[in-house]
Amino acid sequence: MKLLIDPKGKKYLMTKGETEMHTQHGVVKIAKKDGVNKSHMGTEYLQTEANFIDMLLNCKRGPQVVLPKDAAAIVVHTSLPVGASVVDAGSGSGWLAAFLAHYVGPTGKVTTYEKRKDFAKIAKENFKFLELENVKLKNVDVTKGIKEKKLDLITLDLLTPTKVPNISKSLKAGGYVVVYVPHLEQAETFVAFAKKQGLYFERAIEVIEREWDLKWDSLKERMGAIGHTAYLVFCRKV
Repeated sequence: MKLLIDPKGKKYLMTKGETEMHTQHGVVKIAKKDGVNKSHMGTEYLQTEANFIDMLLNCKRGPQVVLPKDAAAIVVHTSLPVGASVVDAGSGSGWLAAFLAHYVGPTGKVTTYEKRKDFAKIAKENFKFLELENVKLKNVDVTKGIKEKKLDLITLDLLTPTKVPNISKSLKAGGYVVVYVPHLEQAETFVAFAKKQGLYFERAIEVIEREWDLKWDSLKERMGAIGHTAYLVFCRKV
């Protein structure tokens, strides 16, 4: 897929089959070679190959999604290896499962649980759009139990992560469970629950992202800065 970037930095994803885009600056046709691409009115756009994050940010949204800033923190703080086995629940729109599936690569596997059929449908469509073949979606309530074993990572984006019964037994030694919760009280409750399962509480963080416009004479914070989205709680099977 191709990505077009306008003079103000706004990005446009051109999906397969699209050969031109109609803009306020005129018609921009996909060029044979990437680089500077002019509209028929002479406005310069940049054309390049879309990467995975370009595509992910254009996926469908139903429920709130786990943003790349938080997904990346999960990968870093768990030292998630390529080829890892992962369970993600609940899927929601499938963004986190997709990110993890892309990261662990074709030798890895992500199984994602989603009990709601409408959310599962959105996630499935997003996985197809991203052409991911190493992610399996289960339209099942994860509080009934995780079937997979010897997992490197379990991620839980649920209202009640403490209702998942067999987390410790599903993880391999050294594996992590990471919960994504909006309130600190929920984080504390999960830590107490995890300790009863014999898991080691390693850390709880929130990731704040601020983007800046860089100019020769000034620095300006963009209005699109991303503040608090949720707390990430990391517990480890030791």
